[in-house]
Amino acid sequence: VVPTKPWETSEELNKIYNTFDVGLFGSKAEGWNLPLLETLSCSIPCISTNVTGHGEFYQHAPEILHLKQLTKVPAQDGIWFKGQGEWYAPKVEEITEKITWCIDHWKELPELGKQSRAVAERFTWDHAAQQLEDVLKQIT
Repeated sequence: VVPTKPWETSEELNKIYNTFDVGLFGSKAEGWNLPLLETLSCSIPCISTNVTGHGEFYQHAPEILHLKQLTKVPAQDGIWFKGQGEWYAPKVEEITEKITWCIDHWKELPELGKQSRAVAERFTWDHAAQQLEDVLKQIT
């Protein structure tokens, strides 16, 4: 799904996520990838890399859907990144294999969805605020 307009409400976005059988996030790099976390929170299993920002939470997602065959490429987008650093490009063949696996094992997707939801429940705004509060208490 590629948005063509901003969502007016989070409920509208939730309805869209809940039409998915599986999510696919094949980006080379992400700061946090909130859409991936939102999709997991809807009990939708997701195919994704386990690197950069979202690796913090996606490492706990069902491993069968992790994209592991990655090629290092220069961090370059022509606007902000001009080759400094590296990104990780997933291989199209592995993405194809994961999609095919989901089609062939569609009966297993609901259980993977439950596992995905459990990951998202560990990374809520309330949980993040509590962690920040705990750290601030330690340093004050």
